Amino acid sequence: MTNPMPQDAPSTLRSTLLTALLALVFGFLGAAAWSYSGLADNRTRAFLMTNP
Repeated sequence: MTNPMPQDAPSTLRSTLLTALLALVFGFLGAAAWSYSGLADNRTRAFLMTNP
């Protein structure tokens, strides 16, 4: 009988999960940096809404 899954399937899954985890971490870090830099003010939102 043959193995239905390739030998590198666990490695591929691990790589995919690591990529997703890194994307989440850096996404939250970017949001925090945006907030702490003062760009998360309502003036920024108002400007972006009036100037798409």
